[in-house]
Amino acid sequence: MKIDFSSTVIMVDDLEKMKDFYTNVLKQEIGIDFGACVGYKCGFSLWKLNLDFPITKKLGTPYHKDGNKNMEVCFETDDFEEVVESLKPYDLKYLHNVTE
Repeated sequence: MKIDFSSTVIMVDDLEKMKDFYTNVLKQEIGIDFGACVGYKCGFSLWKLNLDFPITKKLGTPYHKDGNKNMEVCFETDDFEEVVESLKPYDLKYLHNVTE
C-alpha cells in the first residue's frame, strides 16, 4: 500500500489578505489559482470555503476563529479501499462517509 503526501491546505477567512501575505511578504510563488483556492509551488494551498461546500456543511462553518481547526493535510493513494480498511482501528472523525 502506497500513500503519498500531496499538500497542506490552510482554510482562510480573508483570501486576498492571506494571498498578499504569502505572495508579497513571504515571497512564495503561486503555481495555480482557482479563485477560491490558490496553490503555491512550494506545496501548500490557501482555500476560502463557502457555505455550499460539503466540508463546510459537515463542520458547520467555513472558518474557525480560533485558527487551529483551519488546516488540512492531504494524502493520495491508488489503494483507497485498503487505506480505509487500515484506518478502521483508529478513532478517526471523517468529514464524509468514506465507505459510500
